Amino acid sequence: MRLVRRSSAKAPSGWLQAVIFNAMLVLIPVLAANVVAGVFSIREFPSDPTIESIVETRSEIDKAFRNMPPRGADPRSYWSDLVDRELRARDMAAARGFLLAAPQLLDERDRKAIASASDENGSNPRFSTEDERVAAAALLFLPNDVRARYETATRPPEISLEPARDEAGEDRADTADTENAGADPADETAPASPTERPVSAAAGAGPGAFSVLGRMEDLARNSREWLAGPQFAGGQRDDGFELRLTGLGLVADEVIDRPEYNVRQAASLLRSAHRAGRLTDSYTARLEYALDTVLPPATLRTRLNTAFEEIMPTAERSRAIAQVFVSTLRPEGMTRLLGEVHQLNRLEDAIGPVAALGLIEHVASSTDMRRARLIADAGGDRAVALEKQIGSDVLDVARTGVKLSRSDVLEIMGLAAAAMAVFWMALATLQRSLSHRRQGFASI
Repeated sequence: MRLVRRSSAKAPSGWLQAVIFNAMLVLIPVLAANVVAGVFSIREFPSDPTIESIVETRSEIDKAFRNMPPRGADPRSYWSDLVDRELRARDMAAARGFLLAAPQLLDERDRKAIASASDENGSNPRFSTEDERVAAAALLFLPNDVRARYETATRPPEISLEPARDEAGEDRADTADTENAGADPADETAPASPTERPVSAAAGAGPGAFSVLGRMEDLARNSREWLAGPQFAGGQRDDGFELRLTGLGLVADEVIDRPEYNVRQAASLLRSAHRAGRLTDSYTARLEYALDTVLPPATLRTRLNTAFEEIMPTAERSRAIAQVFVSTLRPEGMTRLLGEVHQLNRLEDAIGPVAALGLIEHVASSTDMRRARLIADAGGDRAVALEKQIGSDVLDVARTGVKLSRSDVLEIMGLAAAAMAVFWMALATLQRSLSHRRQGFASI
């Protein structure tokens, strides 16, 4: 009777452990899959990059450059050929990008030498940023002809200060000397360093300086051509996309009171990309949908036809056409489009309009546009160089950055607790099994 009672008393404990063990075996894979999907998968890229995403993306850019040289190739020759190729193509942003990527593209010995030279440049007031110090150090490792070509390409144009000479040339020269006698030599501008970012690689004269939209007179002429038929001269079909984009860029500031969005700058960039055939079909369709909401083509066509019925001077006609675009524009429909404008503004500010076209060429969605902007923020000119080398794969280096939320932390804690419970029950079962086996051997 005692054996029966002991067996019945232990049965519920063993049964309960078995149920808990099997439940944990089912729960652990579910929790693990949820944690992986929520933490380590590609999340939606935010409108503005986080510090974590910039750091991780910069690390991926470094990794991409380290994996770039072919197996068996001499790293220094391969690197200098890349710089020389971009110099001959007059792509100064890409050339400087490869120059900045020297620590990743060269071997260990050259990498240490560049790091040492860069540290020495830290005390030189000519180099105010880390990129300038690295570029100056890497420039020493280029072959003489390539280095001379780079310095020539980045040298600012010489401006002659010699006074114009005429019949009274001596008197004019004396006058110039007298006027400049009191000038402070410290006011003279020092020559630019060849390692500074070239003007061609920047955004032009300043943020928002790039514009290809033309004047209101051009908008009026293009509007008349659009109304005349579905084709421009040359047989290229035009559905009004470029016209509406141009009109939006020219009149948006009068309708939309959002100074933080440079619609003119973004419209210029998109128009350049569209004319060069560098917009993907899917991204063009998205932009057309957004434009249809902001500037409905049917309404615009009707109002333009009415505006062209009257005979008026060119200047007055231009003002009338501008007013048509202003009255047709729907500010309430700008929400979707302003998101793209924001990304385009930041992309152009980071790497300039010419380099931005290279990244826009691979954009197929709004997410891709945010990825392109993140890569530009993280890499600068190095992102331009990377795009020239790997093409559309450049968007794959963008990373959102792993940032755990409270729910992620709770799920990880639950996963750890379930794993510990399974481990403890496995040990308890093993210990009980070994104990029964010892008792069996002892009874024998």
